[in-house]
Amino acid sequence: MSESEKNQRRRRRSFNPEFKAGAVKLVLEEGKSVVEVAKDLDLTETAFRRWLEQAKTDKGLGKPDALTSEEHAELSEPRKRVRQLKRERDLQKDGRLLREGDGVKFRFSPEEKASLLVAFMCRQLGVSRTGDYT
Repeated sequence: MSESEKNQRRRRRSFNPEFKAGAVKLVLEEGKSVVEVAKDLDLTETAFRRWLEQAKTDKGLGKPDALTSEEHAELSEPRKRVRQLKRERDLQKDGRLLREGDGVKFRFSPEEKASLLVAFMCRQLGVSRTGDYT
């Protein structure tokens, strides 16, 4: 393998829970090595080790302070909601929007469009998203 092939980033892939469980089972129940399974399934060793540690934690065999998959899922929604509320707060207290007459006119700079979702901003302002393209 050439040096340039080694340095290229892999395309990010996603795997369903059944695939992960099957891969982990090969190590935990069938005694195969992590390196062997990762190579056979064309996985990065680091990602596969994470799956293995998470499976051990879910079974109560992991590190004492590690979160189970269920605990991760429970924390995911509140964190998402906090991010949304922060964006709403920042958008409302930020004086970047201009309102004129009965209709609402607004323009977002390229930097603002890059940092905030236009659909989100329009929803918060109660205006049509198509007005952004005028």
